[in-house]
Amino acid sequence: MSTVTDAKKALRHVTRGFRDALESSWQQLASGKICKKLEAEVPENTLWILSYFPFGSEVNVRAFNSAMSERGANLLLPKVNKATGKLDLYKVTSLEKDLKLGVWGIQEPDPNQCEMVDVSVVEWVTVPGLAFNRQGDRLGYGGGYYDKLLAIMPKAIRVGVAFSTQMSSDIPLEHHDLRMDMLITEKETIAFDRLVTRAR
Repeated sequence: MSTVTDAKKALRHVTRGFRDALESSWQQLASGKICKKLEAEVPENTLWILSYFPFGSEVNVRAFNSAMSERGANLLLPKVNKATGKLDLYKVTSLEKDLKLGVWGIQEPDPNQCEMVDVSVVEWVTVPGLAFNRQGDRLGYGGGYYDKLLAIMPKAIRVGVAFSTQMSSDIPLEHHDLRMDMLITEKETIAFDRLVTRAR
């Protein structure tokens, strides 16, 4: 096992522990603030938005998901494809009726209810993670699902969401790790070089 892999594993353990220890009432309040910030950052003309369904102590973005659907955008959610080791994307029209328990007990789109779409349509992706730094680097859960996904949709705006306690000064990196364009916590919104350059 490489030094980087060991370091990532250790940091995952620490940051997951910190996040799980946050009081639920504080998480709820902070998640609400993050959702409001997310809503404000999504350009009005954005039609295809990839988000996620929160699991465990992740930032709860359900209010954001609902807001985007109400705005008229096409809301996409990921489903783990164990055969390919990748995430398949599905258009969700009802957050109450179109989801069912999937891998690891996470709510995922029901293929019998939802239309599968190609990753090329995605304009904005809300990305969960265990830790982020102020350069836009992300520490994921170790499965590589988002790394593989983000690599094949380079034009989509990548927005990491996290609680401020998940910020880390040192994230071990490998060649396949991709930076976010923006990071949103309950305290701040940080835009990174790729997004700033493209906006100009």
